[in-house]
Amino acid sequence: MRPTVDEKRRGQGRGCRVLLRAACAILAAAVVHGSAAGQALPPPPVFAYWKAGDAKVAEWKAMAQLGLATATGNSQAVSLSLQASLSRRLGNNKLAADAGGAFARSQVFVANVPAGSPIAGPGDMHTVDQTTTESWSVRTRYDRFFFDRNALYVQAGASADPPSGVRLLAEGQAGYRRVLLERGKGQLAAELGYDYTHQSYESSATPIQIHSGRAFIGYHKDPNPLLGLDTSCEFLTNLNPEYTPTGMVKALGDDRITGLLGAQVKLFDNGSIGLRFSVHYTTSPAPRPPIPGFSYAPGFVPVADRLDTKSELVLVWNYSYPRAHK
Repeated sequence: MRPTVDEKRRGQGRGCRVLLRAACAILAAAVVHGSAAGQALPPPPVFAYWKAGDAKVAEWKAMAQLGLATATGNSQAVSLSLQASLSRRLGNNKLAADAGGAFARSQVFVANVPAGSPIAGPGDMHTVDQTTTESWSVRTRYDRFFFDRNALYVQAGASADPPSGVRLLAEGQAGYRRVLLERGKGQLAAELGYDYTHQSYESSATPIQIHSGRAFIGYHKDPNPLLGLDTSCEFLTNLNPEYTPTGMVKALGDDRITGLLGAQVKLFDNGSIGLRFSVHYTTSPAPRPPIPGFSYAPGFVPVADRLDTKSELVLVWNYSYPRAHK
């Protein structure tokens, strides 16, 4: 005997609720076991999902997300991240802007003993507060769509994270975008272009200029009305030699890879909970800033780690106008 329409709907509703509970459990477990959100990372690449066809009425979209993590006891730390974006599309033109920031502070247990003494007594132990992340970023982008699946784009942005050694990173990009595959609620797109970066360091008064080739690929999928998935990867490689505080880097010797994997579970009409995991790898990391109260020996320039990862549990608010008809 075939199930009725009402029975099918009730079954779908139960399936959505089960999926929601499972996804929330996975997100919570991932945050417990994930890496700290206080590591220095550049802004991850943005995947812009769009449907073909001219927009006869101006379409507005807004998004805001908040991430917060705290730890007490033996490990004492607090981290906060904020991000917001706004976009407007009319006809074959789209203008978007986003801004974000992250702050993380931790308390470290250290011993203050006389020089040359290997023994620490009760009065030598104390804690030190350290700011491990204090970053911000702003970015704006314009897309001009043509021939159904194609677009030309220009983008400009700036970011900084002094605790990681980056005083300012200003960049401009231009290139071509192509939707490679669009099926149902899934879209795969790729970009090729040029990137110019002006980068200055906390440990050096001389900035560097980087001309790079850029490649990007991103995928968005809504496998369920309550679930959204995003993944993207950006690759940059320098086209010119770089004269950095750590020495000269030959052309094609400064590779930067930034990847993003995210999932969002819808909680109510405009609100979602999401998990974002990002990874950044560079073959030419920035020099570390001087340690307060100390200076490095002549000729010694320590550099940051090549690999950074970050896991975040975020609350997301979305709004669009005009609203889609259900």
